[in-house]
Amino acid sequence: MKTQNVIANTDGIHRNYLADPEVFAQAVSQTVFGRENQVMPENVIELDSSRQFPEERIRNGKKEKTLRELRRDVLKEVRTEQEKNAFSCLIAGMEAQTYRCREMAFRGAQYDLAEYGTQIRAMERRNRKRRRKEKQESGLFLSKMKEDDLLKFACTIVVWFSAAPWKEPRNLIDLIDVPKGCRLPLPSWPLTVIEPCLMSDEELLKLGKSLGSVLILVKHSKSCEEMNQVMRKYAQIYGNYGKRETEVVESALYLNLDLKDCETKEGGFDMCKAFEQQRAFGRQEGRLEQAYESSLRLYKRGFSAEEIAVIEDQPEETVRKWIFEKKPLN
Repeated sequence: MKTQNVIANTDGIHRNYLADPEVFAQAVSQTVFGRENQVMPENVIELDSSRQFPEERIRNGKKEKTLRELRRDVLKEVRTEQEKNAFSCLIAGMEAQTYRCREMAFRGAQYDLAEYGTQIRAMERRNRKRRRKEKQESGLFLSKMKEDDLLKFACTIVVWFSAAPWKEPRNLIDLIDVPKGCRLPLPSWPLTVIEPCLMSDEELLKLGKSLGSVLILVKHSKSCEEMNQVMRKYAQIYGNYGKRETEVVESALYLNLDLKDCETKEGGFDMCKAFEQQRAFGRQEGRLEQAYESSLRLYKRGFSAEEIAVIEDQPEETVRKWIFEKKPLN
């Protein structure tokens, strides 16, 4: 199923895709609120995805306080209607992951805390003119926030573009070696991961037809038989598949589909035909070389030898020689 060619700029393709207001809004609706259409695309506002995080450095024997920049894949402000004509706001970030990252739970917490820090600094600037009065009346002159100030809720959602399970820690506390007998409250900061292999096809489609259909193909990419089944089951979707979604699928699955003869009258692609051609191409001369190069790339992304053997339809012993013994093709 997988070929030697990797779509260039994978991160950029996924980032631009998740930044689409409709894709973003539907994913946030289902993940954050557990229902569809809670967030409408017109109520999603693009934000600068870079945030600053305070950091102390020692230079020339002196302590210096600096702000280190953190850049996220996608960051947006979301307005959602809680009651009739009553809206609330939250700040939602999305991270597209195609490789394993053990410290992702820490990164998620860091992203959210940096967002809260940005909000507090904005409040400080807004409240600066009132400091003298507050100092005289309440003594709260050192506080950057007023008593009635509240932070907008911030969250980070990881979209796992892989058929393999997410095996990394899902909470900040899982990365910390806590001393025995510690009686202090432990820092709990759970990581929200959209993990295709743990969701049914119907649950994935609730994330929106676009993102859901992409993740369905990612989920079933290990098995040709399962891919055939989902193609038939959702023929209305994959029979005229969007160009943007096709690009994301190619990137996530390490494919380079020949789509010249697969374009539909409506301007999309017949993915059923495209995947059938891909399988036929895989049976032709050169398949072993493709499997070899693809196996090395999949291993770098965190797939095990057993999983790669299934994906590439090769003996596990052969795959192990490729990735562990660095034995090239004869």
